[in-house]
Amino acid sequence: MAGTCVCTVTHPVGAERSSVVTFDWVSGTGATAGTVADVGISPVFSGYITKIQTVPGLNGDKVTAVPTANYDVVINDKYGEDVAEGELADCSEAVANSIYSAPKAKIDSDLIVGVTNAGDTKKGRIVVFISPEVDG
Repeated sequence: MAGTCVCTVTHPVGAERSSVVTFDWVSGTGATAGTVADVGISPVFSGYITKIQTVPGLNGDKVTAVPTANYDVVINDKYGEDVAEGELADCSEAVANSIYSAPKAKIDSDLIVGVTNAGDTKKGRIVVFISPEVDG
């Protein structure tokens, strides 16, 4: 079975122009074990990525079906460029990991998630924080 990913978008109270994009993923089984291949596709965003967070487990609970240690995440733009610039390789299976973009990464694209080396039918959450302003 191929991996799956569900994307949701929220706008924080008081920062309605900002977006929080959440990808909840489940890795595949069999021939695609440990992989979520380019299935988490978001709407198109224009703004600056300020933070990306990975959290293991079902909806990021850090307990249920956590991925294998050192799993890898890419978040590609429409041109196939990893907006995290490889910084989401070797993620922890036990704690949340965050990276902060400095300088802020400008995007004008949808976001496409890929996860590898996660193990069979494992789960996790990826949260991308996007601000319309460079100082956001």
